[in-house]
Amino acid sequence: QALQALNRLVQKHHVVAVIGPMLSKGVDQISQRAQELGVPLISLARKASSTQDFVFQGGLTQQLQAYEIARHAIQDLGLKRFATLYPSDKFGTEMSQYFWDSVETLGGKIVAAESYSPGETDFRKSVDRLSGLFYLNARQRELDLLAEERESNNIKKRTRKTEQFFNLKPIVDYEAVFIPDEPKVAGQILPTFAYRDVEHIRFLGTSSWNSPEFLTRAQNYADKSSFVDAFLTESEKPSIVNFLKKYRATFSQEPTALEVLAYDAALVLKSTLSSPSASLTRNEVKERLKAIKDFPGTTGNITFKDGQLSRNLLVITVKNGLFKAQE
Repeated sequence: QALQALNRLVQKHHVVAVIGPMLSKGVDQISQRAQELGVPLISLARKASSTQDFVFQGGLTQQLQAYEIARHAIQDLGLKRFATLYPSDKFGTEMSQYFWDSVETLGGKIVAAESYSPGETDFRKSVDRLSGLFYLNARQRELDLLAEERESNNIKKRTRKTEQFFNLKPIVDYEAVFIPDEPKVAGQILPTFAYRDVEHIRFLGTSSWNSPEFLTRAQNYADKSSFVDAFLTESEKPSIVNFLKKYRATFSQEPTALEVLAYDAALVLKSTLSSPSASLTRNEVKERLKAIKDFPGTTGNITFKDGQLSRNLLVITVKNGLFKAQE
């Protein structure tokens, strides 16, 4: 439908640029058609389309999120060793791979990776696989030593006090775990690590964690977990405070990051189309968009780089049950 709408727009109107699509579905076909028509397209889809000179990524793409959260973990937090735990669907697999690539590019290392089926509700086996607690045959020598300790201490029953003589300790050779899933699922996964005695690690996620549901479900287990997004309603940044005031007054509801990104894309396009000449050609619009540098957007200064209208994303960390943005 979006592809048909694009064709109708171009056929019936003098269109020099388009903002859209919002969803990832069909973005490749729409981008290809925009390229064929020579119409500059600012895409707000989460999935980046193939690189084409008439297509500009204006949304919060998977690649951008993966790189920025990896950069934060490595450069800001000083972490080097990571694990990934992801759903075995298209989104989860792609996000995990983008994160893996970003970590290696930035000098870090992925030391463990596990997937789970979409819709899974019990993550004990997944956590055990990441932490040396699943394939116990490989740790038979340690199990034998525990048995010897039980015998030498005359321990017959398994109780809270004697649990240490029955259970192997987890092997945790990672400092953080990347979990690209929705708040409901992530909120179930985080407590599982604590339940399996995997402690003192960081949790990293995606912009989907920017939801009260994540805090409600994960509770105190989410403390110090981080993700990136373009927008946080609690931000004290003047441009965001001003946008919130206008948006709430106009629509009587709260915006999401998508509305802010769309607004910034419109601001960029408006500035690009401002010209003392009577009109601009599509090619001139394309070249002006490619020349964008440090444009003052709501979400920060915007610069065109490698097909992306890039900006410094907000790093959002959970502190004492609240989202806090690293401005």
